[in-house]
Amino acid sequence: MRVLAIIANLGLLGLTAYEFLSHGLPTTGSDWTIFAFLVIAPILSLVALLKSQQSTSWLALFLKRKSLEEQKKIDELKKHHED
Repeated sequence: MRVLAIIANLGLLGLTAYEFLSHGLPTTGSDWTIFAFLVIAPILSLVALLKSQQSTSWLALFLKRKSLEEQKKIDELKKHHED
């Protein structure tokens, strides 16, 4: 899924570059706003995708810890029920 998201972001940047090269610079303020979002959003997304591959986020660690705590409770209940 990560690879697909990276490809989609690169595709969006490619399409934005194509529009920029074929039609030139935006002329109105609203065009500049749209152009800025079309450039900034995929770049930020790519940075987040590539950075998250290097380290685990605090949210992922928190959710994993909660999952392990619940699994431990389930195991203890099963052990108690077997006795």
